[in-house]
Amino acid sequence: MTVFEGEGTGRYSDPDHQHGSLNFPAMHTHVVKIEIAVESKDSDNVIDIIKKYGKTGHKGDGIAFVCPIEKLIRIRDGKEGAAILK
Repeated sequence: MTVFEGEGTGRYSDPDHQHGSLNFPAMHTHVVKIEIAVESKDSDNVIDIIKKYGKTGHKGDGIAFVCPIEKLIRIRDGKEGAAILK
């Protein structure tokens, strides 16, 4: 799992917490992006947990994207495959 903090904008921005940015011409809100890599057999359980505990009921709670991972390679030692997730 990796967590990123950043700024975002779009239909789901929270107008009560928007702010201007010198680097970007649009209004932004602070966002958190979480990336989780799991084996296919575990993805439904992870999504269920996120849906249950990751919502506030307000706009901007986010969207979950579920994408296949074509290949896993650990850079440190070159090992490949789902076993490196454990």
